[in-house]
Amino acid sequence: MSNPIGDAAQNPEFAMRAIKFPFTTLTVTSALLQLAGSCLLTGSSVHLRQRDSANDTIQRRWSHMEPGDPGGDKNDPLHVPNGALWPGNTLVWCFGDTSEWGNQLNAIRADIEAAWKLWVLAGVDAQTIIFKEGDAAECHPDNTNVLDVWKGPLLSTVGYYDKGNKMSLSDSATAALGDRVANFAHEIGHAWGMLHEHQRNNMWQAGTYVGGRGYSNTWIFHCENVDGYDDYTYGIPADQIYDICHDYTAAKVGIPIAGGHNTNLMNLDQWLPGKTFWQVAGPPGDLGYDPKSIMLYPSTLGGYPDPENGWKKRVVYTTHDGKLLPANTTPSPGDVEGLSDMYPKAEPDDRPCLLGDDCNSQQASFRAAQGSSGTCSS
Repeated sequence: MSNPIGDAAQNPEFAMRAIKFPFTTLTVTSALLQLAGSCLLTGSSVHLRQRDSANDTIQRRWSHMEPGDPGGDKNDPLHVPNGALWPGNTLVWCFGDTSEWGNQLNAIRADIEAAWKLWVLAGVDAQTIIFKEGDAAECHPDNTNVLDVWKGPLLSTVGYYDKGNKMSLSDSATAALGDRVANFAHEIGHAWGMLHEHQRNNMWQAGTYVGGRGYSNTWIFHCENVDGYDDYTYGIPADQIYDICHDYTAAKVGIPIAGGHNTNLMNLDQWLPGKTFWQVAGPPGDLGYDPKSIMLYPSTLGGYPDPENGWKKRVVYTTHDGKLLPANTTPSPGDVEGLSDMYPKAEPDDRPCLLGDDCNSQQASFRAAQGSSGTCSS
């Protein structure tokens, strides 16, 4: 059973294509399975920071990365660095290989543009936060300061890395959120630095899930309903199965098998809490999560297609009272607020324009009138 979210190992043509990042010895297969700084169909929202009266600390009311080192090693599967913010609030994207899209190229380009338009229509200031396709010079293979878009399972690096940035997009109109443009919008959120809303640690039961900090109204997670569960756990001791369903790190590493690890076949790290930059627990009783976020997985995403129920996908997780989460296909106000918080509009310069400043039209005359000592002449 293949994972409907996407598994590079299932696509030999895509798997053998080498990435044009400086780490050129990596194939796309190893990059997709090892890019710890990436997320499968993923991002987040929630609101600005507010003060927690319980401990008087600033708590983030939506989940995005804390900007980190753009030169970090995003291929370390356990110690995920945070990407940096895109310089100048500008994200330039390029097709990694236009030929792989065939006659779909223009349609995919149009859908990428439409996906960004969803963010703009939702309220993102396109003059402040710029998302654009690069020109021929910007899309040169040696330029690692752009986002390379490839064909493949839905995933993206999170934030900016000066050693290369990658997004892969599926041409499927039915995968993930069930809407290709919405899927692309979700990945664009990741590329800017947005994280999964459902992985907020205050939505996972403390003491049950490693990294969980919730005590009420937490998710009900049906690990056994994730596509691939039966194949992945066959013959595995119960304690190891428990670990991969409750511990982000265990899920990321995978289950030990002969010759290595059966690594992350179910992509459980895309649900479970655990990354340090998902520490977003709010005041007691205040969950603060955004149910409208495009970065929130619907309940059935990644579920096993059940042959006994018309091949409908099984429910992977629900709210604490069993309610299903629908597919959100447009960015929410919280998503917009989160992105705008990361990439704010430059504050106007209220400093007066003095005679010696470049902004002053009288600068040349002023400097000519200065004495050799650099002071004004009498």
